[in-house]
Amino acid sequence: MKTDESQQPVAYDNQGRPLYLHPSENSGVQLNNNSINSSQTPHDEIEVVQVTRSTDPIAVSVSPEMARRHQESKQKYPFLNLTNGEYVISDVQRHSIGIIFIWATTILVSCLVVFGWWFLLAHPGTETASIAPESVIPVSMLTVGLVVFTGLIGWVFVSVYKGNKFFLTNESVIQEIQVSLFAKKEQTINLENIKDASFTQNSLAQQLFGYGTIHLSTEGDEQEYSFTIVRSPRKQIGIINNVIEAVKYGRPIDEALRDIPR
Repeated sequence: MKTDESQQPVAYDNQGRPLYLHPSENSGVQLNNNSINSSQTPHDEIEVVQVTRSTDPIAVSVSPEMARRHQESKQKYPFLNLTNGEYVISDVQRHSIGIIFIWATTILVSCLVVFGWWFLLAHPGTETASIAPESVIPVSMLTVGLVVFTGLIGWVFVSVYKGNKFFLTNESVIQEIQVSLFAKKEQTINLENIKDASFTQNSLAQQLFGYGTIHLSTEGDEQEYSFTIVRSPRKQIGIINNVIEAVKYGRPIDEALRDIPR
């Protein structure tokens, strides 16, 4: 026999009394002496709260301004999975010093390879020559191959570096993580779940060139998320904290952004 769900308690109050769904017309809730706990007196009243549930989800209201910003964000960042009415507030940029360091290292390694080639081919055909004349062409081809390979490795590191992205929206923080040239993952953190947002600058170079690491920690799982080599980390954390506060306390986000020092 199928049990009428309206006659089953859906919850209990802090005194252990049942809370029911709204009963049907022909199945009213009846209380008898057996439903009264033995610890209650005859003067105690048992309260039955009728709860109704909406069968249709409530549509989220999106203002024309939010819809416009949402469309602009979808066009500018088509790879992001934005919900209805969600738009990008800040595209957190990584500092260009990371790319400079990668290419500087690549050029240094290439120069060492070329220097090694020059050292091997010094005074060819003489007694002080390091290799035989017939080996000049193979060694030269090998050197060119190593230089090209070093440049290719540098390009891969730059592509992975640029592939790591961090976005702040009016609902969440979205981080695109480029693990390798062909491996990428995305993680999204709801703004209401962020417990703490901070930044660190742990060296003189970071303070001189204006970059650092931003950290986000969430409630519950105590997990920490970080994004390294961020340009102007103090400013970015100020924006993130103001937006989080505006979302949690229902303040207008535009007003929160005006409080950020330029």
